[in-house]
Amino acid sequence: MDGKELSTNALIREVSEETNIKLTQQQLQKPITLFRMCSPFPGIDNNERFELFFPITQRDGEIINNEPHKCDALERFDIGNLPANTIPYIKTMIQAYQK
Repeated sequence: MDGKELSTNALIREVSEETNIKLTQQQLQKPITLFRMCSPFPGIDNNERFELFFPITQRDGEIINNEPHKCDALERFDIGNLPANTIPYIKTMIQAYQK
């Protein structure tokens, strides 16, 4: 987030910058929140994270990996058949979404 930017505005901006997908506030559903502990980063003592996940109702644009230097690939998977290497906290968020 940049400065006093709202989380929804940051999400819309970042998704556009990183994937070429255009979203609007109206396409965002109520966020799923997740508090988690993670491995500390070098030089950072606090390892607590507060994550917001926003399901969307639809999207506009074709997915393009605009940051190949940071991300090897963008792929879609069936929510019931996720890859074995799916990050555990992402699986937790998906389970919360399904409930």
